[in-house]
Amino acid sequence: MKHSKSVALAVVALLSCSTAASAQGQIDAIAKTSPEQRAKVQTGLMKEKLALTAEQLPKVEAINLATAQKMQPVLESTDGPMIRMRKAKSNEAERDTALQQVLTPQQYQQWLAAKDEIKQKAEQKLLEKRKSGGN
Repeated sequence: MKHSKSVALAVVALLSCSTAASAQGQIDAIAKTSPEQRAKVQTGLMKEKLALTAEQLPKVEAINLATAQKMQPVLESTDGPMIRMRKAKSNEAERDTALQQVLTPQQYQQWLAAKDEIKQKAEQKLLEKRKSGGN
């Protein structure tokens, strides 16, 4: 269960990374997981947060798996963190466009709000880490 939580946090952190420094550490953590693991965790989080219907669930699963598979080369890339972050954000935008076709308008707004909340938490953790003398 602890591994699932760390994978979940890493997946969510990647989805919301906003600085090159935080992106690099998060990418390194996520690179140790498979696309299938990342998609499963992401779908589970979305199912819980968005109350996905039985009809929506397989569609969201497919979108998350496709996104995770597209992210694999980014995670394995030797490109600099800014380039990797740009590619990750592009993949995220594609996923959001696909999700908008599956989710209700209310669910999509909840999804955007959840991503924003996670991004803020990740930024706060990064600031705290820097203040405490971490990298």
